[in-house]
Amino acid sequence: EKYSEAAIEFKAVLDDATLTDETSRERAASSLFRCKANVCDWSGYDDDCAALVATVRSSLEANQLPTVHPYEALMWPCLSVSDAARIGAQYGARALASVNKALPLPDLSPRPSRYKETG
Repeated sequence: EKYSEAAIEFKAVLDDATLTDETSRERAASSLFRCKANVCDWSGYDDDCAALVATVRSSLEANQLPTVHPYEALMWPCLSVSDAARIGAQYGARALASVNKALPLPDLSPRPSRYKETG
């Protein structure tokens, strides 16, 4: 029942014409899709899919991390394999950047030797 209630709220966010923040719209679209899927509510499926695809592709085009997770992108038939691959690439790049920031690679450039070569 909580999923159904949440779906109503997310739908209201998407229907709010005054909301211009794309990140909030994308979060609402993906959350609405998740909530309705959890209760097998497929009413308005085509509209929900269109909203989800539009917001995900908008994020991808802006080189921003979509709110849909890579494995989730493979679950939803309205997202293409290409969309899922691009989402996975975005998440992978973010993970790699986090690791590199936390654990920077050592400098592996050649260093001058302390010993003279004898020939």
